[in-house]
Amino acid sequence: MDECDTIPRCLVTKICDMGHDSICALPVELVLDISSLVRRADLPAFLLANRIINMVGTPRLYSKIELYDLAAVHACLNTLKTFPQNTSFGRDLAQFVRILLIHTDCMFLPSDIRRHPQPFEPLLAEIAPRLVNLQRLRTGEQAQLAENNVLDVLGTTPYSQLEILELELGSSSDFPDHFNEIEVDSSSDPPESNTPLPSPCLPKLNSLRIRAPGPLSGRQVCVLHDVLGAASAQLHSLALSVSASSGFLTFLLCFTQFPSLKHLEVQWRSIPHITTSMGNIRSLLVEFSPADHDLEPLSSAFFPALEEIACAHYNISAFLSPATDGYRSIHTVALDHASYERNGGRFLELIPPWADVADTLKCLKYSAVPIRHLRFCVTRVNAQSLASVLSELKELESLLMILDSQPSRDTLAEWGTTVLPQVPRLHTLLISDAVLKYDYWDSRFWFARDVELQRTLLDGYVRYAPALRLVAFTTEFEWERGVDGEWRMTEDVEAEVGTDLMEKDVDSDESEGSDEAFGDEETDSDESGESTEDEQADEDDAIGG
Repeated sequence: MDECDTIPRCLVTKICDMGHDSICALPVELVLDISSLVRRADLPAFLLANRIINMVGTPRLYSKIELYDLAAVHACLNTLKTFPQNTSFGRDLAQFVRILLIHTDCMFLPSDIRRHPQPFEPLLAEIAPRLVNLQRLRTGEQAQLAENNVLDVLGTTPYSQLEILELELGSSSDFPDHFNEIEVDSSSDPPESNTPLPSPCLPKLNSLRIRAPGPLSGRQVCVLHDVLGAASAQLHSLALSVSASSGFLTFLLCFTQFPSLKHLEVQWRSIPHITTSMGNIRSLLVEFSPADHDLEPLSSAFFPALEEIACAHYNISAFLSPATDGYRSIHTVALDHASYERNGGRFLELIPPWADVADTLKCLKYSAVPIRHLRFCVTRVNAQSLASVLSELKELESLLMILDSQPSRDTLAEWGTTVLPQVPRLHTLLISDAVLKYDYWDSRFWFARDVELQRTLLDGYVRYAPALRLVAFTTEFEWERGVDGEWRMTEDVEAEVGTDLMEKDVDSDESEGSDEAFGDEETDSDESGESTEDEQADEDDAIGG
């Protein structure tokens, strides 16, 4: 639901001040509609207005839970653990949960660990059997799921609505360290655990992500095998990140076929050991490994239907190279796992210089189809050099650049006059400051909130790229172009006049087309996003309380 469709805070206060009889006179459907329009940050206060609103709106409050703080995780799970006879109106709050996402961004703070030294995984395991309406579960990196807990619950509880499952598995000494060297016979049966487990019931599971940084126990392997087997027919996305896992993945996958699988995430070293046919894979993400430099081109027998590839920039030649026995029809390339998200995004910490990226982009011509979508990270990029490379990608429709240093005012303008004419079909241009926000969440480009400057740039951009309809100069908001040709912001921000700290350094350098045209200075910025953090804190307190 868009923020523009929500009820303002002042109106929420007026509704809360209405008499009990006035609310009771409204149809339940109308109260439900009103509740659905209240911002999630205002929802806890709204539910305290009266009994009717509380009964109607509480399911929405608990339907989607995202937790970023260890204290909030413990508080929320303890609340969900409460049995119906001990809650208001005798409700089982756990049954309201549709999405439970436990993030780990703030879970390494010493203060959190001192206050909550015990892991929250036993609490999650206790609640899991009652989360019968769950549609998506992410356990978080600190769960470290051990034996006979959450993982076993997945094998014994029918989750008829579960569609997306993301698990972090803890290591176990029961799993032999030399398992990676075991030769697995695909004709044999998988090893049995000491205690037989019923077959998992996961009829709607279509996306599974498993991360296991250490060795796993035999029981964990068997449960995972059963989960994969139960979901194999409808599984569309599979991500397996297991340390030193070539043998483990061979064992885990060689017993199962995945006729519907379209997206796969694995480590490079695991690819040659996967015995399951992967001819239907359309999208592949190869995890970063410093040891995987200078890989040999991968035979076209591997992933012949591949259309989208995300990998380290130095690995792309393994998929797009004249040395292969056939060209793949790849139309989407994400170098160094670059992705765009509001106030963030994904990228590898080792940001490459433009020279390395430019060499990598030369491989794109070996695709059997034109490249339409390109994402990459780079320390800094010169407009003329970028234009020269993109001149070979005339069919490009979307471009994401995650920059480690801040472009100057002149460079921003030059992207319009020099770069955009090379890609006439471009409809999406995203410039990300995720690297700055990785270290300091309130950091941003110097022009990130200079609304007037961005409007001026957009007016120039559209003259050279008339197909443009989505542009971002920061990860804090985007610009969308309506059917009337007007540009509109997707988020209301406090406008600021940016100060280009690079102007004094760039004039002479840019005229020579040098990568040194940009300085490495970072701008001082006021704190941003306070309302978002406060809203999340209010929601966590309400859910946990």
